[in-house]
Amino acid sequence: MDMFEPQDHPDDIPYPGGAPRPPYDVTGYNIAYSMGIKYDRILDAFDGPFEKIPDLATVPQGKVTAAPSAGGYLLSHEVNDSFVAVNRLLKANEEVFWLKASSSANGKTYPVGTMYIPAKAATLPILQKVAADKGLTFDAIAAKPAVDSMKLKPVRIGLWDQYGGSMPSGWTRWLFEQYEFPFEVVFPGTLDAGNLNAKYDVLVFVDGGIPERDGGAGGGGGGGFGGQPPPDAIPADFRSMLGRVTVSKTVPELKKFAENGGTVLTIGSSTALGHHLGLPIRDALVERVAGGAERPLPREKYYIPDRSSRPASTTPSRWPTAWVSARWCSTTRALRSGCSRRRR
Repeated sequence: MDMFEPQDHPDDIPYPGGAPRPPYDVTGYNIAYSMGIKYDRILDAFDGPFEKIPDLATVPQGKVTAAPSAGGYLLSHEVNDSFVAVNRLLKANEEVFWLKASSSANGKTYPVGTMYIPAKAATLPILQKVAADKGLTFDAIAAKPAVDSMKLKPVRIGLWDQYGGSMPSGWTRWLFEQYEFPFEVVFPGTLDAGNLNAKYDVLVFVDGGIPERDGGAGGGGGGGFGGQPPPDAIPADFRSMLGRVTVSKTVPELKKFAENGGTVLTIGSSTALGHHLGLPIRDALVERVAGGAERPLPREKYYIPDRSSRPASTTPSRWPTAWVSARWCSTTRALRSGCSRRRR
């Protein structure tokens, strides 16, 4: 039940009025909350026609109904493994569309974000395979829904990493692999060499990737493993991985990449890139002290250890909402925008 019910951490306040001590690790790992699972806790004994499962349960078989040649298939994006299906389809040069409005078909309503897949000669075998592998269901439809849609396209993803490893980068790499996103691990030397638009459409920097300033031992905190060895101390095959992202050399190349149409996704401390590029954003978790200087809010005033939270927005997003609404929340950095129109 520990993975279903909320974790109740005791207050750890060293003295009256003192700042609370945060737990060592994650405080919110509630799978039921983050994945929208409903459950009942049963304390009384019960019995029934149950079967013991000795290992991982087999994925239930999905369902695919063959669509007419002029029609296609609808797939819910609310199932995480739907992204496996999309990536397999795009890899096979199939078409996939993201519906921008809800649509009715087959006696039910399909919400915004439903995927539409036109039926082609090679489409059905791909869907049947992923339905068997992942338990997905594809609903046949006679024609493409008469609503606005966005055609999805494969993108060339570059994921930052460094010699010695980065824990956040490793976990992100694992997610890309699980959902079959095509990506390439990118090291600082490649970034500094420039011409990034020729290689990538999206660059991902996790926590610790981009520093606040040059001169530190690591990229910016958040999961690095030790300093950089001299090149002659490691095998030649690994020397291209050496180096650090710097404000002076790397950031100008990232600026060119963005200005030429590339997308940079930053997480945690890597959001420092926004300041380096002069974007109209500022840290929301600060207070002004004597003389007008800013300092981070102390724990007596703001205290949310790493946890799961449910964000809310009063402004409709122009980007697709693809993942579950419960997201990882960290106090590493919360940014406030000073301009609602200049966003990338």
